[in-house]
Amino acid sequence: MTLTWRAVGAALLCAALCSASSPPSSRALALAGAEDGAAAAAAGDYAGTEYRLPVTLVPSAYTVDLVVDAALDKFTGTVAIKTVALRAATFVTLHMDPAWLTATSITFESKTANEKFGPNRDIDLAKEVVLDKKLQTVTIYPMSGTAPNLANYTLVLGEKYTLTIKYNGVLRGDMYGFYKSTYTSSTGDVKLAATQFEPAYARSAFPCWDEPHFKATFEITITHNSKLTALSNTMEASSTPDTTGATKTTVFATTPPMSSYLVAFVVSDFEYKEGEFPPAAGASTTPTPTTTPSSAATTTPSSAPAPAPTSAPAPAANSITYRVYVRPESVNQAVEAAKLGPLSLQKLEEFTGITFKGGSGLSKLDLIAIPDFSAGAMENWGLITFRETGIMFDDAESTEASRESIALVIAHEQTHMWFGDLVSPEWWGYVWLNEGFARYLQYVSMDLVRPEWRLMHTFAVRTLQGALSFDALATSHPMSATVYTPDQIQGIFDRISYDKGASVLHMIRGVLGDNNFKAALNSYLTKMRFYAAKPSDLFQEFDATASKAVFPLPNGVSVAEVLSGWTEEPGYPVVTISTLSNGTVVASQARFMSSGASSSSQRWWVPLTVTTNSSGSATSKVWLSPSDNVTALPGVTPAANDWIIGNVDQNGFYRVNYDEANWRALAAHLQRTVAGVSVLNRAQLLDDAMSLARAGRLRYALALDAALYLRLETDPIPWTAAFGHLSFITRMLANNEAQAKFKSLQLELLDAVSKDVGFEEKEEGKDRDKNHLRLTFRATLMGQACGLGQEDCVGNATKAFKALRDSGAAVPPSVRSTVYCTGLRNGTTSDWDFLWKRYGDTASPGERSLILGALGCTRDEGKLNEYLANSLNGKVRAQDASAVFSSVLGGGDNLELAFKFFKDNFKSMVESYGGWSSIQNVVEGLASRIVDEAKLKELEDFLTANKDGLGVAQAAAVRSLETARTNIKWRSAHLAEVADWVAARGGGGGSGAAAVLGAPLLLATMLALLAA
Repeated sequence: MTLTWRAVGAALLCAALCSASSPPSSRALALAGAEDGAAAAAAGDYAGTEYRLPVTLVPSAYTVDLVVDAALDKFTGTVAIKTVALRAATFVTLHMDPAWLTATSITFESKTANEKFGPNRDIDLAKEVVLDKKLQTVTIYPMSGTAPNLANYTLVLGEKYTLTIKYNGVLRGDMYGFYKSTYTSSTGDVKLAATQFEPAYARSAFPCWDEPHFKATFEITITHNSKLTALSNTMEASSTPDTTGATKTTVFATTPPMSSYLVAFVVSDFEYKEGEFPPAAGASTTPTPTTTPSSAATTTPSSAPAPAPTSAPAPAANSITYRVYVRPESVNQAVEAAKLGPLSLQKLEEFTGITFKGGSGLSKLDLIAIPDFSAGAMENWGLITFRETGIMFDDAESTEASRESIALVIAHEQTHMWFGDLVSPEWWGYVWLNEGFARYLQYVSMDLVRPEWRLMHTFAVRTLQGALSFDALATSHPMSATVYTPDQIQGIFDRISYDKGASVLHMIRGVLGDNNFKAALNSYLTKMRFYAAKPSDLFQEFDATASKAVFPLPNGVSVAEVLSGWTEEPGYPVVTISTLSNGTVVASQARFMSSGASSSSQRWWVPLTVTTNSSGSATSKVWLSPSDNVTALPGVTPAANDWIIGNVDQNGFYRVNYDEANWRALAAHLQRTVAGVSVLNRAQLLDDAMSLARAGRLRYALALDAALYLRLETDPIPWTAAFGHLSFITRMLANNEAQAKFKSLQLELLDAVSKDVGFEEKEEGKDRDKNHLRLTFRATLMGQACGLGQEDCVGNATKAFKALRDSGAAVPPSVRSTVYCTGLRNGTTSDWDFLWKRYGDTASPGERSLILGALGCTRDEGKLNEYLANSLNGKVRAQDASAVFSSVLGGGDNLELAFKFFKDNFKSMVESYGGWSSIQNVVEGLASRIVDEAKLKELEDFLTANKDGLGVAQAAAVRSLETARTNIKWRSAHLAEVADWVAARGGGGGSGAAAVLGAPLLLATMLALLAA
């Protein structure tokens, strides 16, 4: 019966929503909880699913009318929802969060006014409505009696009903739902209102079916202060002032069918820079965008497109209005985003084969920087919201790393216009269909815009290698996960959904080939346009191109079969390549775990690529089967003393181990020359060797011997892979005499590259694009060098900080984080006060971010405690509070001080730290620095006693304890071996007072690279 109702409901829904070009009705929305988990939940069939809505009605169109008070504290709303009945039920349940909304009237009417579900009338709020605070739902029982079990009226299958709810609402203050934000201008504090609905907060702004598979159109109307401007997903249709001129009512055009979490609106006094889309032919950057003031003071808004001159050519078919909104006094900081954003959007159109305008039907795309914003950015269709660091760039103050971050964050959110907005996931357990694509194509699209930035190389060491580290934990989860509760849903927005999702897509692109991959994506997006998808919908399109794959699949094996292992199970394999005594080269696989050998029998279809020293650029390809213990590698015939490399250019999401002879051959080659081994494979060898040693699968002596080649390495990519591992070892050597020697050895390794890159910017800043990677690498490299106590670096940084303080001398952006941190580490309390004042005075979000990362570098405990207190007293925005904690924790030997603050102020931190991810970052940061059983027990006992206050961070707490246990296990298993190796090869003492491999400097630099 369930299948019958679903098929009928799909047809009815398609009749209400589908256009002639839409998918056939059998694919319509895959019907709201396709496995009918919602219906089972309503009946109480299994635990957890009570959070899914029971499917009785399905929305097709919303009309949302909001009236926001002048103080931006409260609002009133009316929502009229057109629906179609999918079941003969006696009730209707939808989301409405009673913590923020209070219904004042509910009217239920049917198109034909049939009597089976009651006449068109007002619902009795006292007798016919049930609110559920836990589930954040309202259930309506139109009945003749006074209790649900007396309900007499039944929905008529296929009947169209309109549900109208009037309500009062309160703007939130926690950066979720419909909330208020503030900023300080030259004339005082200024208020604005903004939204953040993903994943489950639209229900706190208007009653709705707040699950991603429920697609409907939205017509938004907002009445607001006439001095302010309202923005929403679509173009303004009209703006009408009231008779007094105090308020005006802004009506927006109807949206395409979309999920509730993508609805957005902002009421502010912001101004914008306008970019050009499509960009001028052949433009590497668009013409300087024009500045336009807020439209608030005029009856006819200036946000309306200006008429084109009569001599101008006709606009392109894909032409849209492209604007970047920021606070008025900082409008020039929107220029860079207005240049870069259209360029990546154009490359995404080309890559998908679907224009933004043609796919969505939207004629504008706005980007807006919100002063208080919990996430990095949010992909609301047509109105993308950001943190200020996400799109605001000050040409004089901002670093090149900040420019890269801005470009990538914009590209990430614009990717969502296709993956997430045009096609949404059927349920949050498939959020990797959104975030995996967005993470991947942010790099792909910007690499096409700025190939000289080498972003696909950065993708390998930042995203793919980061995912390998995260997915090696026992607490990892599948890409396609089972989630129901709000906390579970929030928790799924992690490195598995983002970075592993991106890495697996990168791998399958390598299997299919570029053209086949793009053709599959075009078909997927076209067929599923305006609908909700499952992974199988994507895999079906991959399979359609598989016969032409550049890495042919095994006979009888589909792409869906290959990918099911990667998406439906946690983890990934380590492939071990060995040469037998008869010269045969073989490969085997096992699940890789950071804690050591795994007892899991789990295996994957692995696309293994292999090259040798003597084979030149030739690559052998072979599939490892999950059913085979060992696979011979035909065509791989290394000569005597030859080396083998597996996973060529690290296109695959797996690690590679070798027999000891091959590791020695690789180390010997690299210590002679880096020629013959690609930069990506050099980075991979470092990451694999160190990770394998950490897990006990490779002797540390071999891994560290391989890393000695770094004294010849001047490319930033392998160094980026190495820094984290060297930092980890340094931290694990705490309280051991080997630590100082290991730091000295690192300074020897850094010598050549430090001299090559240098502390001074010289002429590089004049051509930022050409020198982009060198400029971003200098920031990280000098942070490491100064953190290790390199005399030249410390001297240059200290001198620059003194000149800044004494005379205001400008510090080059590429070394600014190093100068700030080193200046405070070797400075006085007045130096800290100087930089704190600079934090309050600057108008550059990027500069504020750098300073936040550096203020924890002081050795003055009084200032560190003051800084931590500032994260709770409002002197630092809630969105940035966890950055304060991380700065202190990473600023030196501050674990005890930071841990005490965490325990003493836990409840206040939960309330003030700006969302679940902030507490998660705090817990993970603490655990990563624990190296002894006593401190582990202290953290475990505290987290257990306070688990109810952790919310979504409970999963992070479990993962963090695993990290701490792994650290302790490392000390037991590897400390002696590493200390012996250092004693045999390490240099002289070094400064024991130096921070652990420049951790705070690295933090200060990387704060600008946070992605959405």
